[in-house]
Amino acid sequence: RLTIRPARHYIRLPLHSILGDDLLHLCAFSRGTAVVVVVRGDEVMTAANASLAHLLAGEVAVVTGAGRGNGRASALGLAAAGAQVCVADLDAAGSAATAAEIEAAGGRTLAVAWNIADPAQAGAAVAAIHRFAPRVSVLVNNAGIEAGASVGSADYASTWRRVMDVNLDGTMHVIQALVADLRETRGSIVNISSMVAMIGYQP
Repeated sequence: RLTIRPARHYIRLPLHSILGDDLLHLCAFSRGTAVVVVVRGDEVMTAANASLAHLLAGEVAVVTGAGRGNGRASALGLAAAGAQVCVADLDAAGSAATAAEIEAAGGRTLAVAWNIADPAQAGAAVAAIHRFAPRVSVLVNNAGIEAGASVGSADYASTWRRVMDVNLDGTMHVIQALVADLRETRGSIVNISSMVAMIGYQP
C-alpha cells in the first residue's frame, strides 16, 4: 500500500507523449521519493515531496536511446535535477540534439554515438564517457526497437534476432560495460521496457 501526500514542489519537463493526451503515472524517483507524473500532450507536470532542482547534483548519468522520445525526456529530466548526462544513441544527430538542449538550459552533457547491439562499440563509448566524467552513478537503459513477425513467416527468425540484439543483449552489453562504475558509486540501474512486453504481437 502506498500513501501519497501533497507535494510541495513542482517541476515541468518537456516530453513527447505517444500514449495519449492525459495520462497519470505513479513511480519511484531517486532514493524512495514518491512522485506523481501527469502527462498532458507534450508536457509533463511532476509533483514531488522534495525540490528536484539539485536532487542529483554530482551524479553522472548515462541514458541510452536518448536521441528522441522517452530517452530524450529522461535525459532532460535528469539534467533538470542536476545530473551530468551522457546522451547515448545510435543516431549521432539525435544524441547531439538532445545534448544541445541540455547545454542550452545550463547543464553539463556529452553526446555519445553508441550502437548498443554491437558489443565491440562498448569500449570506445565508455572511454569517451570516462573522459567526460570519471565514474557513472546512474544508468537508464531506454534504447529499444519494436518489430513484429508471425511464427512460421520467412522473416520470423531474423526479426526475433534483431529485437533481441537490441532490447535484451544490448541492455546486457551496456550494464556489463558500466557495472564497475556502478559498483564503485553504489549507483542505480533503470531498465525500461514497454507495454509490448505484456501484449502478444497481433499481425
